[in-house]
Amino acid sequence: MSASFTVRDVTEALGRPPERPAEPDIAFARVTIDSRRTARADLFVAIRGERHDGNRFVSAAVAAGASGAVAEDRPFEGRERIAFWRHADGRAALQALAGYHRRRLDVRVVGITGSNGKTTTKELVAGVLSQGFPTARTLGNLNNQVGVPLTILEIGAEHRWAVVEMGMSQPGEIAPLARISAPDVAVITNVAASHLEGLGSVAAVLDEKLDLARALGPGGLLVYHGDQPMLREAAASLPCRKLSYGLHPSNDLSPEEWALDEDGRGSFRLEGRTFRLRLAGKHNIVNALAAVAVGREAGLPVGAIAIGVAEPDALPLRMQLERWGEVVALVDCYNANPESVVSAASTLSTLADARRRIAVLGEMLELGVSSAEWHEWVGRELAKGAVDLVVTVGLGAAPIADGAEAAGLPTRRFASRAEAEEWLIENVAPGDAILFKASRGAALETVVKPVRDACLEGAPAANGNGGRA
Repeated sequence: MSASFTVRDVTEALGRPPERPAEPDIAFARVTIDSRRTARADLFVAIRGERHDGNRFVSAAVAAGASGAVAEDRPFEGRERIAFWRHADGRAALQALAGYHRRRLDVRVVGITGSNGKTTTKELVAGVLSQGFPTARTLGNLNNQVGVPLTILEIGAEHRWAVVEMGMSQPGEIAPLARISAPDVAVITNVAASHLEGLGSVAAVLDEKLDLARALGPGGLLVYHGDQPMLREAAASLPCRKLSYGLHPSNDLSPEEWALDEDGRGSFRLEGRTFRLRLAGKHNIVNALAAVAVGREAGLPVGAIAIGVAEPDALPLRMQLERWGEVVALVDCYNANPESVVSAASTLSTLADARRRIAVLGEMLELGVSSAEWHEWVGRELAKGAVDLVVTVGLGAAPIADGAEAAGLPTRRFASRAEAEEWLIENVAPGDAILFKASRGAALETVVKPVRDACLEGAPAANGNGGRA
């Protein structure tokens, strides 16, 4: 259920009284930021964003039934009828309300951040914890400066655990989210070249992610991916309890053995118990180990933990394994950075009996001034054997082909999605395994559907007439 507030609660959270005296025990049913979804007795918080300004819709929220509002000091119809708090920064006000709500909850919070795998790890951790406790979690990927406080405001008194995903693209974004979440367990999935446009270097990304661990209170636990030397070294200097996980046996938690089946789905053996996943890829075995670590911290029995990690399936556009007749596809178009592209291609290489392994790649965004160099690096890495052919889509992805060709890997380049779509429909053949991977802004998913339809409908290539590159 959503958090409710009284006038007194809002006044305490914001550190200021309403514009006019109001009965302190008057209650607001929930906090909302969208006037279109506002209902009777809601508290509307107006947030100024890049595309929309909530301060323009306060009157609409009041007309919809809001009995309170937090907004900039502007005229609006109905101002005299509600409890109104003037605030110059609606985002900060929302975070203050979320922080206040967090402090009155009897709940343990797991905060999750990292360059890759945050959302999947969140689902795995929540899947494990829900085997033994009422558990709240971030919905979708609401992991930013607005999404995290909204997630916290959805935690109810009935919950014993909450799993909160935290993302960032600029310096200084994790610390306030960690502060209002007050995590008991911090999970750092990895650190990679992502959001360099805003952060400048991988070292800066690392420092930003560590702000989650720095927010741990006495007795808090940091669970981190110990296969990464830079993360392991940085974690060593932190005063909190620590537990490393990964595939290397030097970690506190590592499997005795692990494997991927013919569809790339993972399994691993840990202290004599086999854990099986619906998720594809070696990286998801690593993500599942983080969930095992949190489950142990929560005191859950091993059987419950095994059931929990087996439940989550691939999320939309994230390593979705699909069979299009005799063609196998991995659709992973939600996000991309250099490390995640290489990891996804590695999963493609494990699929059994593939005639050709084709990586269809769009641009990786937010890599800053080093973008071309990072794209070329991906091409060179793919030439080490993960794929047989690289298909780049869009001018921004072309440097991947440069790196691949320099290393001797065949490529095809297309300036537009339409050109790539036409070529793929004509040339994909039975037995091929295809990876679609790009940042969401590249809209590579629009290529997937027509190629899928062609394969399933028996296009010439799907009938065995497609040529090799």
